[in-house]
Amino acid sequence: MRDRSALAIVVAQVFVASLMIALFGRLFYLQIADGPRYQQAALDIQSRDIVTPALRGLIVDSRGEPLAANKAGLMVTADRSVLDREKDKGRSVLYRVAQVLELNPNDIYIRTRLCGELPKDEQNGCWNGNRYQPIPITKDATEAQVLKLLERTDVFPGINAEPVSIRNYPSISGEQGTHVLGYIGPVTEADLNNEEGKRFYRNELIGKAGVEYVYDEALRGTPGVKTVIVNYKESFTRESKNITPIPGNHLVLNINAKLQSAVERELEASVLRARANGYNRYRFGGKSSCYGFLS
Repeated sequence: MRDRSALAIVVAQVFVASLMIALFGRLFYLQIADGPRYQQAALDIQSRDIVTPALRGLIVDSRGEPLAANKAGLMVTADRSVLDREKDKGRSVLYRVAQVLELNPNDIYIRTRLCGELPKDEQNGCWNGNRYQPIPITKDATEAQVLKLLERTDVFPGINAEPVSIRNYPSISGEQGTHVLGYIGPVTEADLNNEEGKRFYRNELIGKAGVEYVYDEALRGTPGVKTVIVNYKESFTRESKNITPIPGNHLVLNINAKLQSAVERELEASVLRARANGYNRYRFGGKSSCYGFLS
């Protein structure tokens, strides 16, 4: 009887010792061996990326004349981390901003909401970035409007302004090269989930058609990324990294803007003459006008 009791005690002790060894082994693995991976996962949950798009490269013709350039504008932005601390979540502030900018208050409210905060049928124009970076309200503010906003920070908390680059197509020689140059637009969900593995950030503008699309990667440059760490209250605690943006490359085309303009004018005149003579089946902007003319 005593032998059986002693054996049972030994078995229990071995079992408990095995559990303790397994437990300590698992703790060692989680905290020491695999600790860095879990630490990085925790940081990923707590980190927020603030993305600054790079200056887009120019597109010029064979003589160096700009076909696509960047002009300076004034962008008014909203800081959600400040607005959310207001009693009404910043609604009254945005209403006063709308009066200064002469915009629809409801449009401004939607522009400063994260897309996940709105129903799907109201997400047109919502902010697809995060609340830790300046949210654009408009890029066409005047100096007088900006001064009104910045002079009264007590009336307009969380509202700021900064110079911004706006893509434009100057058409110096009078050419209409939209069919060749294409255009740029905001990143969509389809762009984010592209099959080519291209990486985009939500607040970037990317090429959507034409040369802007084909050479987008070279023109777009590398955006700047500042990563901040937040606590469980979503409040900023520290900065993790800060990578400055790298401007995009310039692109030189074989198109001659003056020749393009001259041919376009002559083509339009020919189409108008043909119409005057009763040949209405031809129209300017059809198949014959979809090419750029080389130097």
